[in-house]
Amino acid sequence: MRTPTSTAIRTFLITLACALLMLPGLALAAGEKVTISVIGPDGSDAPVYYAPATEVELAEGDDAWTATAAVLDGAGLAHDAENSAYGVFLNSITSPVDGSALAFDEATGRYWQLYVDGVASEVGISEVEPADGMQIVWCYSAFGDELPASVGELSGTVAPASGSSFGSAGAAVAAVVVVAVVAGGIFVMRSRKAA
Repeated sequence: MRTPTSTAIRTFLITLACALLMLPGLALAAGEKVTISVIGPDGSDAPVYYAPATEVELAEGDDAWTATAAVLDGAGLAHDAENSAYGVFLNSITSPVDGSALAFDEATGRYWQLYVDGVASEVGISEVEPADGMQIVWCYSAFGDELPASVGELSGTVAPASGSSFGSAGAAVAAVVVVAVVAGGIFVMRSRKAA
């Protein structure tokens, strides 16, 4: 014989299972992790981290640009990117130092150059296939420049926490669990009133 409580628990578990199945592409197990940082000029043109090295755990369907956009957004860096026939192109990032949009500079030849594992990438961000442990760096530099040997910290800003792998996938799971718990609780209360 089923009691209202056992029925409520069973309904709760079914609701939770269905909710989790409705999240396609959600990687519940740990996925590949890449580290992304952004280096730009400070007020005296010295290289500083606009976004310090931040580890991003990729969920199914994520790519190198998705991870980059998450780091830019997490660091509060306004940016302009466009999709082209060659994939995503990062046009500009707004400097947290003076609020100017740093884009291709004809005078210096600097632009947001992509480096993968310490080397200037020969392909655009859309063609980079993320691999576990990959280091992606965006550096405002000229073609042929190497990454700076030393990079300072940007004063007066709060760096985002690195190493967090909770991300959007974790937030989605948490939201589903909360909804399922609330729905289960409502069902239990209604079952008790009916009994």
